[in-house]
Amino acid sequence: MTTDVSPKAIAWRDIVGRIAASGAVMAEWKLVSGVTFYMYLPTPAKMGAETITPGSDVRFDEIAQLLIDETVKLGGTAASNDFAACSRALSGSRYALVQERANGICVSLRSECLSS
Repeated sequence: MTTDVSPKAIAWRDIVGRIAASGAVMAEWKLVSGVTFYMYLPTPAKMGAETITPGSDVRFDEIAQLLIDETVKLGGTAASNDFAACSRALSGSRYALVQERANGICVSLRSECLSS
């Protein structure tokens, strides 16, 4: 059985792939349901067609925003992100809206930008 991938999923898959190509990036993922979690962005080779990774329950069309901060501290671990490189990676994207924040960027779809 073949399913059609939604335009929103195609857009987010493109955005995540462009950012991941800039290097290892830890982001705060905000879903439309209100669920928030932290995860490194998967490279295109590790993404599913409709889900963020094969076998994942999180679909690309469920993403509302990605928050990428310069430093992400989780428990005793800290990840550093080059958010300027992430912004450059998205400069040619027709899908991404990039908003600067105090210590990072907020990425959303151009037609669905949410203020935070």
